Amino acid sequence: LLSSNSNRFSLPPSPRRRPGMQGRPAVLRAFPSVSSEVSASGARRWLLFAAAVTSIGLLSGVVFGWSPMRRILRRDNVLVDRCEKGAEDAGPCDAQELALGLIYTMGSWSNQFARLPVGIFLDRCGPRITVAASSLAMAAGSIIFGLTSELPGLVAGFLLLGAGGAGVQLAVQNTSSLFPQRRSMAMACLSGAFQFGTLVYLLFEVVHRDLGASRSTLLLAHAGVAILVLVAGLFIWPDIPFSLVGQGDAHARGRVLRDGVEVPPKVDTEKRGHLPEEDRELTHAAERAGAVGHDDRSGRIDGAESQLPPLRERSFVGQVRSAEYLLMLCFFSINMLPAQFTVGTMGTQLELKGDDSGDALRVYSAIFAISAVATPFAGLGIDKYGFPLAMLIVNTMLGVSYAVLIVPALEVQLVAYVLYSVGRVCLWAIMFSFVGAVFGFVHYGKLAGGALAFGAFLSLLQYAALELTLGPFEGNFTFVNTVWCALCASMYLVIFLVHRRLPGPGGTTGAARNPPAGGSSCTPSWTHPTGSTHSADNNSPDAGLPLAAT
Repeated sequence: LLSSNSNRFSLPPSPRRRPGMQGRPAVLRAFPSVSSEVSASGARRWLLFAAAVTSIGLLSGVVFGWSPMRRILRRDNVLVDRCEKGAEDAGPCDAQELALGLIYTMGSWSNQFARLPVGIFLDRCGPRITVAASSLAMAAGSIIFGLTSELPGLVAGFLLLGAGGAGVQLAVQNTSSLFPQRRSMAMACLSGAFQFGTLVYLLFEVVHRDLGASRSTLLLAHAGVAILVLVAGLFIWPDIPFSLVGQGDAHARGRVLRDGVEVPPKVDTEKRGHLPEEDRELTHAAERAGAVGHDDRSGRIDGAESQLPPLRERSFVGQVRSAEYLLMLCFFSINMLPAQFTVGTMGTQLELKGDDSGDALRVYSAIFAISAVATPFAGLGIDKYGFPLAMLIVNTMLGVSYAVLIVPALEVQLVAYVLYSVGRVCLWAIMFSFVGAVFGFVHYGKLAGGALAFGAFLSLLQYAALELTLGPFEGNFTFVNTVWCALCASMYLVIFLVHRRLPGPGGTTGAARNPPAGGSSCTPSWTHPTGSTHSADNNSPDAGLPLAAT
């Protein structure tokens, strides 16, 4: 919360323990934290955001660089003993391919499912402890995956790599609240850093091929990077999310809370005039957070159904049961299944089209990683045009990419690389941005984690799809890619329903369309500690400003 007489977020002294401090290991208390005060200067915020992008890029997305890692494992003859004698000389047999597919399936599943328990852990313990624990899991996973060649050990190592990467990403995503007017763009950039992290295993594959570095050496080096991120995180990250700083002391200061969110009194206009521009921006955001859901200009929520509180003010159960969350859950989880399957099988599909040297796979892997640069534009598009249009574009890109993969010619697959890579990274960016923008950050960890966990269980069907493709369809991916195209086509109905709930620029929903009886609109208000009541109506000086942080 902003102090009106300083350039800092600040927490007044309080005998209460802050959220995230309960049960905190004593060894971590020796490390200073930025949780108690975060500089409002632009440089400080950008440094914190850069630290978040770097942490995610180095650790979080490595499991989705599976195709290059698959070539390393094949080059080292890992699991080749599963093939019939002499069959290994003709390339990967079905048994080896299924075993490799199982490793990827479990790693990608853990990367998505782990976000639910990690989200609960994050809401309880805060970013600093979550980053430390997740980085430690990453280091352990890299060591196990690098030192073993047996299927159980490889699965266990990749499970830890997936879960640890998920924890690092989820823990630092609250840095997007430091940019309230561009939160969707900031969140999209963090999702892009996740996909950029797939470049790590591509670099490992090149070094392994050209310089002869062993798999164990490469992965032990990556474990060292995870330890460096752990140590740096102890000094960088706060004990509670940036957007919730001060919440633990709210009752001690006599502030009003709604579902755990402190609703601040209005800042005196004269005092606001003396604040730096960024402080004024955040003050506007804090004052409007309890009053409305979103502004009208970007097609986002500005209220809830009649007789219900705005989405940001509902309990966790109320948010989960909302139509907005269920529609996004449907769109994201159904699209996740083919997206995860394609990451794991792209190398196999390209080999069947004639990519024996692996050059096409390296081009795809590079495009997959570099496509992260599209996320800032996706975020800007969401901020300007709203979620329905972004969902429409992403769904179309993914559907067309699966259609191109049906074509047997290797030469045209460049179109699939680009459309799939950009569409996939934007799919995750939309989900993360949607949850933060529509529901706020009070229950963000559980909401985002729940969506990813549900999608993770659904994506386990990718292993059955691979087994079906290698078995009855004898390695022909035409049928499964056709099914993915059909799934994308079915999502247009979901997008239409989202559009009805979250109309385009200038649209309104919920209470704005259904005012209470008598014609007056519901105007939320809060009580100042002095006893005076403040309201948030459209005639306030802040009306029309985009909603920012909770």
